[in-house]
Amino acid sequence: MQAQVAEISPVIKQLNVVVEGERLIKELNKAYARLSQTAKIAGFRQGKIPRQVLERYYKKDVEGDVLGRVISDAYRDAVVQTRLEPVAQPEIQAGEFVPGQDFTFSAKVEVRPAITLKNYKGLATTRSVKQVTDALVDAEIERARTQVSTLQPVTDRETIEKGDLATCNFVGTVDDAPFVGGTGSAFVIEVGAGRFFKDVEDAMPGKKLGEAFECDATIPEDFRTAEVRGKKAHFRVTAVELKSRKMPALDDEFAKDLGDYESLADLKTKLREGMAKRFKDEADRDVTEGLMTLLIEGNPFDLPPSLVERQIDARLYQTLGRIPPEQLRRMNLSRERLREDAREGSIRQVRGALLLDALAAAEGITVNDSDVEAELLRLAETNHIDVERVRQQFAGDRREELKGRLRTDKALEWLKKDASVVDKPA
Repeated sequence: MQAQVAEISPVIKQLNVVVEGERLIKELNKAYARLSQTAKIAGFRQGKIPRQVLERYYKKDVEGDVLGRVISDAYRDAVVQTRLEPVAQPEIQAGEFVPGQDFTFSAKVEVRPAITLKNYKGLATTRSVKQVTDALVDAEIERARTQVSTLQPVTDRETIEKGDLATCNFVGTVDDAPFVGGTGSAFVIEVGAGRFFKDVEDAMPGKKLGEAFECDATIPEDFRTAEVRGKKAHFRVTAVELKSRKMPALDDEFAKDLGDYESLADLKTKLREGMAKRFKDEADRDVTEGLMTLLIEGNPFDLPPSLVERQIDARLYQTLGRIPPEQLRRMNLSRERLREDAREGSIRQVRGALLLDALAAAEGITVNDSDVEAELLRLAETNHIDVERVRQQFAGDRREELKGRLRTDKALEWLKKDASVVDKPA
């Protein structure tokens, strides 16, 4: 067998393979020998059917099976011989099969990119440091009070006030035409909460129950209907019912009802501790994102398309698993739209993973059995299950995947320790 590599791009190669005719003849002879033991043809005893008769009935199937097997085996041998690192199944173009003559085929294959790191040492970024203040703690408590509040009908007035929950019917138009998401019936608007169109909410206080009013509003830039983002809309709104929140008293009993808190003071202390940890985690994530951006921008390389598509598939699998089909239909999101929305993030994720792998190779970062065992023990403790069960879950290929993830984590830690990080107030 002979194999030569032609470059289509840095990450796409064409493998041209020549298989000796003698190899095909041997494989055909073996195939017909096996077939003769199982074939049943009227007028011939099983195992005694002449080759030419078998060819008359089975030639196309036998040659197709033999060619498929030979191509598969020769492709694997050629990959080893040429030291390619495929990341996807090849596109095979087979030549004409003539018994006794050499057979040629080509395989277009995507390969792992060769990455030479140039800019990865001594990177500099900032860390946003956010302080826990009394105001933030109080706001968190108010959110908790809102969540456990009760709703009661407003019976002593007919005008809308800030803080009311108004059940409304509304119709919105852009350029005199309705738009998706601009019409609603029995829709509850919490006046002043900022969850509806801001200009509409701002116009509601003072309006009367049952009386329609009209106002203009600017569509937010992140609105789900892309065609109307940033445009001016006209709304006609009628509030048909008003309710108000009855907030619980801010005392020790309120704190105890929320969870494992001894008092209101204890609630505030634990909220402060939780927020401090959350702010620290967010700051650490910002550092990671900043360093990964610098690493990606400082080390450009071509990406195999299949790696990106597989990452998009993984993201969609997670997304579609979390969103009920009915909600997807209401959001008017197609699979094609979801794929495009996931593409940029997937490209970044694949680039980052390949660069961290290259960093690990450049700095001699490895993962040994004790590292894996420590992670298995951590997973067991975190999930409150027996470590032996975790070992079984991460056997074989999954253990190798775990080693790869741990190696990436180590590379990221190396990058962070080597970097210059300056704190700045958030």
